Amino acid sequence: MSLCHGTTAHLSRIILLMLFMRDFFQGSERLDYSVFKERDNILGFELYLIKIPGKLDRQEVYCYPDEGEQFIAFQHAVLNWFKAKAIVPDIVHCHDHHVGLMPFLMKYSNEYNFLADVKTVATVHNGQYQGWTHWSKAILLPGFDSWKWGLLDWDGLINPLAALIKCCDAYTTVSEGYLEELYADANGLQHLFYDERHKSVGIVNGIDWDIWNPDKDYTLIENYDLASAFAGKLKNKQALAQQYKIDPALPLLVFIGRFATEKGADLLPDIILDLTENFPGRLSIFILGAGDPAIQARVKMLVDKQIENFDVFFGYDENLAHWLYASADFL
Repeated sequence: MSLCHGTTAHLSRIILLMLFMRDFFQGSERLDYSVFKERDNILGFELYLIKIPGKLDRQEVYCYPDEGEQFIAFQHAVLNWFKAKAIVPDIVHCHDHHVGLMPFLMKYSNEYNFLADVKTVATVHNGQYQGWTHWSKAILLPGFDSWKWGLLDWDGLINPLAALIKCCDAYTTVSEGYLEELYADANGLQHLFYDERHKSVGIVNGIDWDIWNPDKDYTLIENYDLASAFAGKLKNKQALAQQYKIDPALPLLVFIGRFATEKGADLLPDIILDLTENFPGRLSIFILGAGDPAIQARVKMLVDKQIENFDVFFGYDENLAHWLYASADFL
C-alpha cells in the first residue's frame, strides 16, 4: 500500500465507491473521515482515497498554515481505518514528509502497534521540505511510547522527514543522482541520510506511459501518434490559444511544476524576460504551477507586464497539465 497525502494520478473520470466512515479525536477535535475506493481499477491497481472534511477537502494541495495538522489527520485516519477493518499490509510505502510519521506510529503508538512488524519503505522526492512541527503539536498525535520521542525530534522540532528516515526499513530517492545530492545538501539532514545509507537506493522516477500517451489520452482535444504528431499537437495548441494568451503558430515552451529552487523555478522570471525581450514574436510561453511565494510574486509581475504570447495558471490542474504537455514543443 502506497501512501501519499495527495495524488497526481489521472482521476477525472473515476467512479468512487464509499467503503467506510468513522471519526477519531485529534487532540480535543473530533474529525470525521470517509474512505473511498475507485471502482474500476482504471490505473491497473486498487486506489483508495480518504476525505477529511475541513482538512483534506481544500482547493490547493500545499501552503496552508495548518499543513502539519492536515497531514497528521491523514495519517491518523489511515491508521484508524487499518485498525477498524483489521488491515495489515505487507508493505507500507510512504512518500515524503507528509506521511513521514507513519513508520514511527506503526511501531510505537499505543493503539496502532499491531502494525509494528509491517515493513515500511520511504521515498524522498524533495528533501528540502521536511514538515517541521512544534512540539506543542505532539498532543495531536495518537498516543505513543514517550521513551521514543527522540525518533521524532530534530533540532528541537518534530521533523517528520527525519522520523521517516530513522524509522523506515528502507528508503529510495527519485534518482541515483538525487541520493548523492542528499548526502551533500538536505536542509540539515544530509548526515542522517548518509548515516542511513545502508538502507538506501536511488530509483529513477518514471511516468505511466498509458496515462500520458497522447494517442490514448481522453482529455486531449485531438489524439495523435508519431505519424500525426505535428497536426495533432497543432490542434491542441489552437484550442489552448482560445482560452489563453498564446499564438498557436509559434513554438510553445512550457514549464509545469512546483515553484521551488530545487526545480529551477527561481530562474524562470529572468529566462522569460530574456526570451521575450531578445526574441519577440518567436515563441509562446506557458507556466503552470504554484509554490514559493517570492517566486510566484516575480512570475505575477511578468503577468502584470502583459507580455505578448505569455500566460500563467497559478495552481495545480491535472487536465491542463495533460493538455499543455500534448501541445508543447519545448519543456
